Amino acid sequence: SRNGSSLGFSLCIVGLNSTWPAKKVRLNHYSASEIASGSDVPLNTWTHIVATYTYSTQQANIYINGILDNSGTVTPMNEPTGGIEISRERFDYSMGTNGLIDEIKIYNYARSAEEVQKDYLDVLAGEYVSIPAGTFQMGDAFSEGNSDELPVHTITLTQSFGMKATEVTNSEYQLFL
Repeated sequence: SRNGSSLGFSLCIVGLNSTWPAKKVRLNHYSASEIASGSDVPLNTWTHIVATYTYSTQQANIYINGILDNSGTVTPMNEPTGGIEISRERFDYSMGTNGLIDEIKIYNYARSAEEVQKDYLDVLAGEYVSIPAGTFQMGDAFSEGNSDELPVHTITLTQSFGMKATEVTNSEYQLFL
């Protein structure tokens, strides 16, 4: 505990007038052990931020716009009993953000990278399906389609990605440019 109070976790975007590197997402447990994003959070831009933490392994992850930005170990000083602070750090008020926060969700487990990515894509433009990493066959195995579907060939995806379940409109495509 600090100053005789029970402490939990803090998740914030570091303010521009802080002694910490500005525009970074910071996750800590009020100890020397913490992680910060590698990327800056852009100013004046809607940004999807997710932090996950698994207490048993002390593994923490920070995602920005559906992509894992940084991960590491965050070791609590003690059993976290003080709850969660979002956007403002209890002992350094320069940690707060001058912005809006919406759709806060807290789960009783650490979301997977695929779940985080799907949540981000769902917020952007509706229902997406997750295409998992792996190897599969692509093409017309029954010779019933067009010639550009031949020959059947092996495709390997090294990273999962999201694909919209319905046709993407031009305006939706512009969101990704």
